[in-house]
Amino acid sequence: MIADITIGSNDLDRSAAFFDTLFGALNGERAYSLDKMIAYRFANNSPMILVTRPFDGNAAMHGNGTMIALSAKDRPK
Repeated sequence: MIADITIGSNDLDRSAAFFDTLFGALNGERAYSLDKMIAYRFANNSPMILVTRPFDGNAAMHGNGTMIALSAKDRPK
């Protein structure tokens, strides 16, 4: 049911080094990298963990940059 979990970061380069090592040790891999976001996965079609600078441009902290996205079978009509 969970599609992804997003973690806010104020320093994406340092976060990348940390999460590359952590998730690599847990058999995860970097799925893709963008200017403001890095995505990790542990298997195809499994929930992803995203590390990103907050979209609003403010500092990442509890409640800003953190999100859990749920997947659903269908979009509401």
